[in-house]
Amino acid sequence: EKERVEAAKLVQDGKLLWELGKLDEAEAKLKQASKIDPANIAAKYYMDLVKDSKYRQAAGIREANSKTALLMVEKAWEEVAFVFGQ
Repeated sequence: EKERVEAAKLVQDGKLLWELGKLDEAEAKLKQASKIDPANIAAKYYMDLVKDSKYRQAAGIREANSKTALLMVEKAWEEVAFVFGQ
């Protein structure tokens, strides 16, 4: 019973950290909770939310990097067109 209470506290900590955007810290708490109580459904639920948030964060970074690269190409083409008078 004591382990289940400890796992529940860790899940609450993980949930709060997830809500604050501290994804790595949330993941660590939730993993610890799952280790203590493998049957804890809430730990699995919030771990899925953390993973989803990390995926969306990474996708946003990839999109921003792609846009930056496209902007650089566009500027390079503008410079070429200027040099050749077009």
